[in-house]
Amino acid sequence: MALRRLLRRLITGREQGLRRRLLRRLFRGLSTPTPPPAAEEPAKAPANGTRLASLDELGEGEVLEVMLDGEPVALCRTPDGVFAVDGTCPHAGGPLGDGDLDGTTLTCPYHGWAFDVRTGECLMDDALTVPRIPVEVVDGDVVALDRES
Repeated sequence: MALRRLLRRLITGREQGLRRRLLRRLFRGLSTPTPPPAAEEPAKAPANGTRLASLDELGEGEVLEVMLDGEPVALCRTPDGVFAVDGTCPHAGGPLGDGDLDGTTLTCPYHGWAFDVRTGECLMDDALTVPRIPVEVVDGDVVALDRES
């Protein structure tokens, strides 16, 4: 049963991940039609950064893949706080937003390489790091800070 779950996750990705959304979009016409999503409130634009997600969308110990300037970002909520890293694994290009989070360790779903989301350091190879994106929580939203500030 665990192997079956692992294979399904490797093929389809996490429920809110980029691969799952792409598969839904690709096969939209083959399934029963779904009602359009409810209109959302327009996102507030923070003065010093870019809103990535609501903190309510990201449960403790979860990873959420979001887009920032057209690039995937893995948003992680740990016991130590909220962290964001580049969404592409530097080892083999795997989608870190579909990875598993254990404490502050994010594991790539492709080859199991692990990264500390607080520092970006790879736990498998000291020469590899994943770029971190500075974030903070502002009024219940996770905001990527402008890198100039």
